[in-house]
Amino acid sequence: MLHSPVLLEESIDFLITNPSGKYIDATFGRGGHSRKILDSITKDGTLLALDKDIDAIRFAEENFKEKNFSIKHTGFEDIDSINIAKEADGILFDFGLCSTHYDDPLRGFSFSEAGPLDMRIDKRQTKKLEDLLQTADPETLANIIYQYGDEKESRKISKGYY
Repeated sequence: MLHSPVLLEESIDFLITNPSGKYIDATFGRGGHSRKILDSITKDGTLLALDKDIDAIRFAEENFKEKNFSIKHTGFEDIDSINIAKEADGILFDFGLCSTHYDDPLRGFSFSEAGPLDMRIDKRQTKKLEDLLQTADPETLANIIYQYGDEKESRKISKGYY
């Protein structure tokens, strides 16, 4: 299934203030926002995309051939170290997971098919969810669920796992 960005038109209409400007798609995914940005800027404008997922990088290299487009295999948390960020006319962040992560059960995000307990967006990371579950104590797991999942019942969930 091809990933369709939510509020695509609205977000890009708001983002593009200078058609010849410099833009960053900080979460490339499968390029839905990037494609629309490229369609909205001139050949003098530039777009830099970022993504931690090597599959997204490969997809971009195969499908985005425009000379004013480039992609880096890094996450948005590193944006301060990217020179263009200080000069950018606009930066787009889409914090949702790309649907391709859910579609492939081997990625470990699928709700519909069984797969390994992986859940790594960046496959360069060595620790998988399975490793965490084998080594974390119940309190640590509960804290992770609470902090990153904003789940009030994190203690019950952790206790249920153990």
